[in-house]
This record gives sequence, C-alpha cells and structure tokens, in this order.
Amino acid sequence: MSGISEKSAALALPWGRAGNLHSNTFDSLFLIGIPAVAFLSTLLAVMNPSLLPLIISLDVWLLGYHHVFATYTRYAADFGMSKRLWWSMTLLPFGILGALILIATFSWGAKLIGTIFVHWQLFHYIRQSEGIFKAYAFKANARSYVDRWDVRIAVYCVPVAMFLYACAHSPDLFLGLPVWLIHLPIPVATALASVATLYALKVTYTLWGDLRVQKISPQLFTFFSTHLVVFFVSYVIAGDMTMAWLCANIWHNLQYLLFVWWANNRSAATANGALSPMLNLSQNKNWFFYILICLACTFIFYQSTGFLMEPMSAAFSSNLSLTFLVFYSAVNFHHYIVDSLIWRKPKTQTAKPSASG
Repeated sequence: MSGISEKSAALALPWGRAGNLHSNTFDSLFLIGIPAVAFLSTLLAVMNPSLLPLIISLDVWLLGYHHVFATYTRYAADFGMSKRLWWSMTLLPFGILGALILIATFSWGAKLIGTIFVHWQLFHYIRQSEGIFKAYAFKANARSYVDRWDVRIAVYCVPVAMFLYACAHSPDLFLGLPVWLIHLPIPVATALASVATLYALKVTYTLWGDLRVQKISPQLFTFFSTHLVVFFVSYVIAGDMTMAWLCANIWHNLQYLLFVWWANNRSAATANGALSPMLNLSQNKNWFFYILICLACTFIFYQSTGFLMEPMSAAFSSNLSLTFLVFYSAVNFHHYIVDSLIWRKPKTQTAKPSASG
C-alpha cells in the first residue's frame, strides 16, 4: 500500500518507520483507524437501534465473511503450507460440519453450539490480538515483552473480566439465540472487572514509562492500550452482549484483514524466485485489485453455499435459524482451527510472530 502512503501521508501519525509493521499510514490506520471505526459503528447502533440490522449485515458481509476468506489467502500464498496442511482444507470442514449437524439434532444442540461459539470467539479474539502484539514487539526490537508475565496477564485478564461482567448483566441470549452464559453475582463480576482494570492501568503505566525512555515503540504501546480499551468499551460500555459482540467483532475483523494483507505483502517482498498468484496480488502496487478480487471471491463462495443450506434446512424441518447457526458456526470453527495452524512455522524453522500468538 505504498501508493496510499504517498498520497495520504497527512493522515498518518508522525511516529516514524521504526516500530511500524508497514508504513506510517498503514499503521496509523491499523492502530487508530480500526478502533475508531468499531467505536463509531457501535455508537451509531446504540443511538439508533433501528440501524443495528444494517450495521450487522455490513459487518458480516464486508468484514466477517471476508476475514474468514482472508485466512485462505494466507494458506494459498504458501505452497509449502498448502502441502503440509492439505487435510485442514479438505477433510476438516466436513468433519466439523458433520459434528455440528449431529449436535443440532438434539433438543439442547442449538444452545450448546451457540455457547461454544460465544466463548471460543472470545478466546480467538484475544489470541489474535496477542499475536499482533508480538509482531509489534518484534518490530520494535522489544522481544523481551513477548514473554513478560505482567503484560500477558493484562492482555488476557481484561477481556475475560469484562466478558464476565457483561454476562452478569445480560440474559442468556446472543444475537437473539439462546446460549449458556456464566452468571456471576453482579457484585462479584463488578469486583473482578475493577481489579482487572486497576491491574491493566498499572501495567499500562509501566509501559508508558518504558515508552518515555524508548524501550518500546509508540506503536507497541498504542496497540497494547487499544487492546485494553476495545474490550472495556465492548463488554462494559456497549450495553448488552449483541452490542459488545458488534464492537469487538468489527475491530477483530478489520484487524485481521489488514494483518493478513501485511503478512502476504511481506512474504512477497522477501520471496526468492517466482511469486505465487496470491503473493503477486499482495504486492504494494496491486493493493486495490487484492481488495476487489478477495471481496468478489468471498461473495461467490458464500453465495455458492446454497447447495448445502437447502438439504440442511430440510434435515432441520425448515428451521432456518438452526440451519444458519450450524452453517455459520461450522465456517467459523473451521476458521478458528485453521487460523491457529497457518501462523505456526514448521519445527525446523525459527518461530516468528503471528496473528494467533
């Protein structure tokens, strides 16, 4: 995205290239723009609930589906990975779908699937954010921060505590579907959220001191801070579990889309020999076509899944809500598993930072 960088440098924060993943403009968008979009979208939905279905639809079609497809662009960019993990793209999807169809045949099946989805999704959000924190730490030559116990505790305790706080104040519903949530007594949930907040503030203050003496980069500090703020705003301020999901989901989806492009772009820049079609598409000069082609492929993929939805709907006595829940969960559960695999380097290679920790 060098073309963007050159034409919109005025929009970038002047923190210099050191510590950037890619460029001032890219990292300004990644670190400031993405949380801003998530917050503003959620604020719009809170202030005007009639817009909530439209905002959710835009999130799902432009970001959610595309962020799942982005996983497969990373897979396609590496022929070695494709050979090593072939089973994850051929056998695993049908195994997950079959297991969920079986579970859905029981009276409690839909509630169990929804419950797994809510909690696994939270873990997926945290792991992705932790992985990107590692990427920024490596870029800032601050590798010691990757394994610092106080930082890791803050990264995990704030999302979990805020999630428990939201559960304590919410009915057992997620996007209108019944789920099992952990309902701690409100005073207990409030106390946990307060302790987590105070601890996170302490760690943030420590990192602020490290930033002032240039032990860490502004980008690393900003990412750590926005990680905490996003989960606080999502699960404490947003109001209910649906609004909480919307805020965190928009942030997560946009974050993943840009991070995958950056990873593919970096691979293209350092590759020796002929580039794979996906890596060629991920070069700076092709960023517009990368977005356009990926959006088109996402749309075609999800539109073509109708051949699965019809027999599934018949199997569930035309229960469209259950059919969608099973299919959507199968796609996302597969994404969660594959995402945890594609960022791992083979044991013979040196481990590098990833989106999944």
